[in-house]
Amino acid sequence: MVAMATGILTYSTTSAAGSYVGTILSVQGYGENVNAVFIYLSGDVNGSPACALGEPARFVINPSNPSGQALLAIVLAALARGAGVGFTGSGSCDIWPDTESVLLLNSN
Repeated sequence: MVAMATGILTYSTTSAAGSYVGTILSVQGYGENVNAVFIYLSGDVNGSPACALGEPARFVINPSNPSGQALLAIVLAALARGAGVGFTGSGSCDIWPDTESVLLLNSN
């Protein structure tokens, strides 16, 4: 387990969390009580948890909360610019049963 601390905020990621560096191919959103935005990637996620092995080239975010909305804004800006991105997964499929949720995201 790797622990990271920033000021007062501390969080942990497990070795079962996926990671990806590359570009975004497309984005697909579901509303109507689903609240899931799928991010399709140009390559497979490395180190995905067992729950996400059936969908190796996507992550999911929940846009119904402020952190999900911030992640969605970064995703859409990167997609529009064709910019490179780096994702770190949460290690769980808590938003969609076969897709890992996003924990961290950065864009070039």
